[in-house]
Amino acid sequence: LRWLMGRESRKFTLKYDPRDLSRIFVLTDEGIIEARPADLTRPAITLWEHRAARRSLREAGRRSVDEELIFRTIEAQRELIDTAVRQTKATRRHQARRAHLAPLLMIDVTPDAAARDTLPAPEGEGSPFLSHPGFKVEEWYDDD
Repeated sequence: LRWLMGRESRKFTLKYDPRDLSRIFVLTDEGIIEARPADLTRPAITLWEHRAARRSLREAGRRSVDEELIFRTIEAQRELIDTAVRQTKATRRHQARRAHLAPLLMIDVTPDAAARDTLPAPEGEGSPFLSHPGFKVEEWYDDD
């Protein structure tokens, strides 16, 4: 817009979309002119990101803020958000993988002592649990 500056002494009306500050519109007598930034390698930013970056730099004690610093701050904030999103996704995925490992409600099937006495004893030698000879057990000793 340098060609427009100094050509006329009047003020021009600028319009922009707060969702994309990479384009501004200048209202002139000939119509509307769309202006793009001189450095096209810069990413498009929102007004909210720009304000958040300036606020962050001001809180960090920066008095003078230039374009390079603002864009570096916005990139850092975007990376922080992307990292948080990835961690959140990973956390949800991890929880979903472990959901089946959650302890289930245990049902107590131990018979009452009173109920055990009322049950008839199996015929023959009495209780099969009491008359079972047991299992052979190997004993291992550590020589330490």
